Amino acid sequence: MKRAATLALILLLAIPTALAVGGSFSINSGQSLDSQFVAFRAYLDELPAQDRADWLVELASICQERKEGPEDLVWIPESGKKYHSNANCSNMRNPRQIPRQEAAELGFEPCKRCKP
Repeated sequence: MKRAATLALILLLAIPTALAVGGSFSINSGQSLDSQFVAFRAYLDELPAQDRADWLVELASICQERKEGPEDLVWIPESGKKYHSNANCSNMRNPRQIPRQEAAELGFEPCKRCKP
């Protein structure tokens, strides 16, 4: 699911840039996401070297933003030292959501049950 969401996000954000550089790219919603990604990759491979390099820089930026997005949030309990991928794990009471990095800095460790 994460892969499909990432591919969809890349395609969605990449289309305006494709049109801005004067190329053409179309998506057929009847095709699978993987097929659409293959079509995009073929388009990318046909671009001049500088345009392709610009695209790759933009795609790397999009992927980095995706990595730093909401999926990096974890749940921590009022007491205990494990962080969780969902608020219902281990019968936590009054869990709160914080960035994974912050949880690690506070000394929390990943739960072995939900494996965040």
